[in-house]
Amino acid sequence: MVSSSLSSSSSSIKKSWKTRICLDSLPEDLLVEISSCIAASSLSEVRNLRLVSKPFRHICDDGYVLRRLSLQETPLFPWHRDHETFSNFFKRCRKNGNPEALYRKGFIYYFLQNREHKGLKHLAKAAEKGHKEAKYVYGLILICLGGQTKQKGFKILSSVTKPLLSTTIDELLELRYKIEKIREFVWKIIY
Repeated sequence: MVSSSLSSSSSSIKKSWKTRICLDSLPEDLLVEISSCIAASSLSEVRNLRLVSKPFRHICDDGYVLRRLSLQETPLFPWHRDHETFSNFFKRCRKNGNPEALYRKGFIYYFLQNREHKGLKHLAKAAEKGHKEAKYVYGLILICLGGQTKQKGFKILSSVTKPLLSTTIDELLELRYKIEKIREFVWKIIY
């Protein structure tokens, strides 16, 4: 009795090994969701995913995937030869609402190119999408501008961290450190 149940379970295992799911047979919405989850963790993994097949190359260019794409691995300014490709890539990310791309462009406009209005617009969009550094920088700028924007700046800054928690100071210090690194890099370029 025991041996017959073992043999039937082993045959079902063998059958499951024989049944393979082809990625092309999955619905495109599911593939986009899987790709966006990968994109949220690593740009280099999305590059690898693009190499899987033509359909995946197309899916990785989907607006939802570009919106969730992690840009932490990319430099603030390109150092490689193909500046136009880099610029177009970031433009597509911004167009699709990627918070990191919006934040970087806003930072560059405001602090590097003296285009304050455009910079604030991009920083505001990134902050609305929940980008912590953008909220922090945007809130501080609004406070410094004074007038009616001062209260809005305080409100934005208070939303960056969870008040009265022990991690609040650590989170603020981490944000300051990240922004200081970007600021140092920008000042080295200017001077």
